[in-house]
Amino acid sequence: MHRCSKCGKGWGGLRTCHCWECCVTFSDVRAFDAHRKGARSGKCRTPESVGLVPNQFGYWNSSDLNFQ
Repeated sequence: MHRCSKCGKGWGGLRTCHCWECCVTFSDVRAFDAHRKGARSGKCRTPESVGLVPNQFGYWNSSDLNFQ
């Protein structure tokens, strides 16, 4: 189990990603990248704004979406 020193949230899994900037946890790097896409200024986009949905663990997921 991993734990964020900023927010204290914990998560597990080999592909799970946690954003240290906004303290949101994602099911995989694809979902993480979607929330940072085009954000070169270091700003995060909300998971909802990029079409992500929470999975059964509460991690934001993109597995059913078609990102290009």
